[in-house]
Amino acid sequence: MKYPNSFIIFDIETTGFSGTKDKCTEIGAIKIVEGKVISTFNTLLNWNIEIPEKITQLTGITKELLDKEGIDPDMAFAKFMQFISGGEILMGHNILKFDIPFLEGNFGEFVRLGDEILDIAALYKAKKLGISKYEAETYGAFAKRVLSQVHYGVKYSIDTACVEFKIDKSKITQHRALGDCHLTHEIFKNLINDKVNSSITA
Repeated sequence: MKYPNSFIIFDIETTGFSGTKDKCTEIGAIKIVEGKVISTFNTLLNWNIEIPEKITQLTGITKELLDKEGIDPDMAFAKFMQFISGGEILMGHNILKFDIPFLEGNFGEFVRLGDEILDIAALYKAKKLGISKYEAETYGAFAKRVLSQVHYGVKYSIDTACVEFKIDKSKITQHRALGDCHLTHEIFKNLINDKVNSSITA
């Protein structure tokens, strides 16, 4: 499988799991060109709503923080769309099943950049299961095919990958959008160097 060396990784934080009932509170993204991070994007979204305590415990995002630093959600989304408008391949961890549908639920539209989407969760799962991309298959179609398959016991979360690859998280704030983008980038680098042990399922 041929991997791109120029792309954009993005991640969101939310108040829950439903894009139609819950809200996106943070969007982060990093732009990588020839393997190097050249620019970043990060914004908090202020919907003027209360933040569930369990979300605050996980992310550190509070209503007070959003009131102080958050901006109008539509403006934040427009700025994000501008950041990803260059046509680069869009990446993220589980973005096909969560982040993209969530943003569509909140904002009613999302430019998917065609099929040029590489879901790192799908790539990680595929490596564990020994699934290969077909020669003429797009990244998006490959990710959908892999994620649609049910294999009990196979875990492929960011936390699992960080443990397996011994990724140093000491200087990264996990469960914040920009921090998770950087972790996803580290995971991707390990994946393309074939460091996955296919026998590891936990």
